[in-house]
Amino acid sequence: MSEDNGTTLTQWSDGTAIRVAPLAEAVRLLSLSKDALIGRAARGTHRRVRDDSGIWLYEIPDGVDQAGPKAQERGGWTAGHAYVYDHRNRNPRYLIRNGATGAIVNQLASRVHAIAYALADPDGVAASLEARELGAVPRPTELDLPAGDCLVHISTRDVHVGEPGDPQQYEDEIAERVSSTLQWVEHAHGSIDCVLLTLGSDWLTVDNAWRQTTKVTQIATEGSVYDVLRWAEALAVRVVELCRSYSRRVVGICEQGNHDAVLGAAMARTCKAWFRHCDDVTIEVPACGGIRTFFSWRDILIAGHHGHIRKPTQLASIVAAERPDLWGRARHRYLLLGHRHHSQRWAMGDIAGCEVIQTRSPSKPTEYEHRLGFVDDIQTLESFVFLEGRGLVTHRRA
Repeated sequence: MSEDNGTTLTQWSDGTAIRVAPLAEAVRLLSLSKDALIGRAARGTHRRVRDDSGIWLYEIPDGVDQAGPKAQERGGWTAGHAYVYDHRNRNPRYLIRNGATGAIVNQLASRVHAIAYALADPDGVAASLEARELGAVPRPTELDLPAGDCLVHISTRDVHVGEPGDPQQYEDEIAERVSSTLQWVEHAHGSIDCVLLTLGSDWLTVDNAWRQTTKVTQIATEGSVYDVLRWAEALAVRVVELCRSYSRRVVGICEQGNHDAVLGAAMARTCKAWFRHCDDVTIEVPACGGIRTFFSWRDILIAGHHGHIRKPTQLASIVAAERPDLWGRARHRYLLLGHRHHSQRWAMGDIAGCEVIQTRSPSKPTEYEHRLGFVDDIQTLESFVFLEGRGLVTHRRA
């Protein structure tokens, strides 16, 4: 049955009736990009059906037609809520966007039920949000996840949020790379026990109101430093939420960078506060800002350093002396560095029983890469899969 707003009613597999629309109309109503909507449908987080001619029709939740262009100008849909069904966990949830360029966060229906139906009333949505405690919700206790088999370290170093370009598009690109990586790992290696993320470590490209790095190098940015911090916080929350949907637990460790030694830690603290009620998320912000970081998982030790203070050949002995308890207990040891924006395996290979790995950057090439001649570098988000008893088994570039 066709409706005036361009949607039609069709029957879902469980017998319920849902409203659907072709891709072009769906992205207009939902205020999403085509790639984002197709990606969600492929992952099973947005329902879609094929019509008799084989064309995909995408679900349009009830109430969305009330948030047309006029309501969107008032913040109706982009600052509002839409009902979705979480196929992975079999739980009804809501998809929340905090502001026009804010992070998209999955929330339990019980948490936002009262405000989900205020789509056509932006002022009411804002009032309802203010009356509630913001932050991510704990994972349901009845959710029985299988025991994880592997550790995944996503090296989110050198993200450089704030460099010239569309910040929302860049956030979507990073989120898509994280999502595709986790899907691939789950398919290739089975269930994931833990995802380790790097926060800070040049996650932001500037560190003060004058748009300078920690060492006061002037940097061109897309917006003010306050915009950059807001974009960085939104991306961090979104990435952690993505990892939560694939892993039993998520650990984010703040690592001090040469661009964002202060604001990187501030962003990590915001992330820690957002997930303060979630037992499956741990955000660590070392008192020193994370000059060197350490994470132990079973018989594996992963040490991190941005790479801007000491030479890689010196770091292995420093790490061993700084945390001899973790070093001695580990059978496999790895030291991961950022900063240089290109891949490099050191000529010495394993240094003192520790493999040193230089990771690339997912940010677009700038004058820095051009000046140093890194013309063959590509935007790459690198990840590493570890298994107990075997150490590093897979190195993936997205």
